[in-house]
Amino acid sequence: MDSPNIDSVELEQVRKDFFDRGLEVTVWARAHGFHAASVYRVLNGQSRARRGASHHIAVALGLKSPPPEPASNASPSPTRKEESR
Repeated sequence: MDSPNIDSVELEQVRKDFFDRGLEVTVWARAHGFHAASVYRVLNGQSRARRGASHHIAVALGLKSPPPEPASNASPSPTRKEESR
């Protein structure tokens, strides 16, 4: 299932927020454990942020919603030993 593309208006708003706060993208990236170049690719629309680090960056920037939490009451899968019984 493809995730929707990030809206260009949302990207512009995030870039404006960085500017209005006087926050450097490099500093934000370092503080959040991301490579600055990857953050710039997301902010410039060069990355669709579908998976991996770019997706995590988009979530951290508020451009995408976080993935749903797995159900905590799900029963654990059986181990190989239990399966052979």
